[in-house]
Amino acid sequence: ADLTHVPGVEIAINWRPARAPGWAYFDVLPFPDGSLGLCIADVEGKGLPAALVMSSLQAAVRALASAETEPAALCERLNAIFCDQLPAERSISLFYARFDPRRRKLAYTNAGHLPPVIRRRDGAHARLTVGGVVLGRIPHWSYGQADVTLDAGTILRVRLDTPPAIR
Repeated sequence: ADLTHVPGVEIAINWRPARAPGWAYFDVLPFPDGSLGLCIADVEGKGLPAALVMSSLQAAVRALASAETEPAALCERLNAIFCDQLPAERSISLFYARFDPRRRKLAYTNAGHLPPVIRRRDGAHARLTVGGVVLGRIPHWSYGQADVTLDAGTILRVRLDTPPAIR
C-alpha cells in the first residue's frame, strides 16, 4: 500500500542509529477498514541471534495484527510466544498502536519501549507510557492500553533506542 495517500496522515521516518547498528523494526500495516497498525520494536543484543528474533517478531506481528485486534491483546499474544522462545539474556521492547484516521483516534500499548511523545499544535507534550514490561520476560503479563486523539497538526515521535533491560 502507498502510505503517502492515506487521507489525513503523513508518515516520515528519520533513521539515525544512536549507537552501534542493532536490530530495530518499524512497520506500518494498512488494514482493509482504512486504519493503520504502527509498530516500533527493538531487540536487545546484536548479531545473528538478535536478527533471527527480530525476523520472528516481524512475522508474528504481521500474522496477528488486524483492525479488530486491540494493541494490548496483540502484545499479550506476542509476549506468550516470545516467553517460550527467548533466552534469558534477550528481550524485545515494542510500541504498537492502531490509528483510525477518520476518527483521529490512536489506541496504543507500550511494551517496555521508550515512551513515544505526542506534540500538539499548541506545543503541549505528552508521553505514551501505558502498557507494561518488555516482551519475552514475564509470562501471562496483562498489558494496559490507552486511547489518545491526534488532532490535525499533532506529531507522534517514537525513538528506536532500547531502554535498559530488566535483569
